[in-house]
Amino acid sequence: MKRLILTNLLIWIFSAAFSQTENNTFKNFEEFTADAPTGKYNFQIKQRTIGNVVMMGGVTNHRLKKIKPSTDSDKLNKFAWGVKNGDSLYINSYPYSKILGFNKIRERGYYSYFMGEPARTKQEQLNLGMIKEGDPRMSVCCWTGFVILNTGEVKHLRPKLVGELIQDNDELYSEFKSQILQIENVHEMFEYLSRYNKTK
Repeated sequence: MKRLILTNLLIWIFSAAFSQTENNTFKNFEEFTADAPTGKYNFQIKQRTIGNVVMMGGVTNHRLKKIKPSTDSDKLNKFAWGVKNGDSLYINSYPYSKILGFNKIRERGYYSYFMGEPARTKQEQLNLGMIKEGDPRMSVCCWTGFVILNTGEVKHLRPKLVGELIQDNDELYSEFKSQILQIENVHEMFEYLSRYNKTK
């Protein structure tokens, strides 16, 4: 009897130690902006390994594991805006790309930004600004940059868009135009967005 009580006590202590005690899920962009998640779920967030990517395709983004109860899986993986784990913030890629996974946000600000896997379907590519109406679906692979506009829209990051976003800052915009960046210069574009954020 004592052994049973001790076992149950240890299970309770272990469960309490590893369960989420604070709200950790953003239901929408407004909660993310305010850093005020209202959802509370039990899960672990893990970065995919290279081996998993080789076997299953995709990129080394993050996935939610050990979701309890398991019936919350679809709710989190398909409908949550994002999650918070300590000081790290993650956006759910499914709502904007129909690809399961969570991408770590590099900076939250007037314009937030992150690296992620590009959408593969035509409608999502149109929504993200990867292609224009009438264009064929774009073949994609690997990592690319994304920006979250101050309206909550997610857009594929490209030099023309960055220029449009920062053009009201004459000095920064003039410097940006002189750089002649290409679409693969993601980190340089992030740097301009970060500098612009500091002026807002």
